[in-house]
Amino acid sequence: MLQKIHDKLEKLEKALEKLEFMLSKGIDKDRAYIDSSIQRFEFVFELFWKSLKAFLEYVGKPAIFPRQIFEEAYKGNLIDEEKTWLQMMKDRNQISHSYDESLADDIYNNIKTYLPILKGTFSKLKSLETDLVTNK
Repeated sequence: MLQKIHDKLEKLEKALEKLEFMLSKGIDKDRAYIDSSIQRFEFVFELFWKSLKAFLEYVGKPAIFPRQIFEEAYKGNLIDEEKTWLQMMKDRNQISHSYDESLADDIYNNIKTYLPILKGTFSKLKSLETDLVTNK
């Protein structure tokens, strides 16, 4: 199970780096960059909830659906700012099911504010993984 967590975090780290790279370009007027950044965010979000699910399974708190996973992860102190994570989920779902340029622009701007939370949560999970391996 620890290997599963490790593998998920490795994929998440790479995806998060790619998202950060896209956002660092600061090309807010180029539709291709905006769309690519949104796609990167969708990958990162997907990998986050799957990583959190693996952590929850490891500690005996299985959850199936993303909303449940974020609620349990918040209760278990794996994430902070539950409302922000639920807003991320809403943004991801909205853009996945319907593309609207105005909505995409709003979500792109939201993603820029989410990045520090994503990076901080990743660091927290990576540290927790290290603790789990050390105390195994």
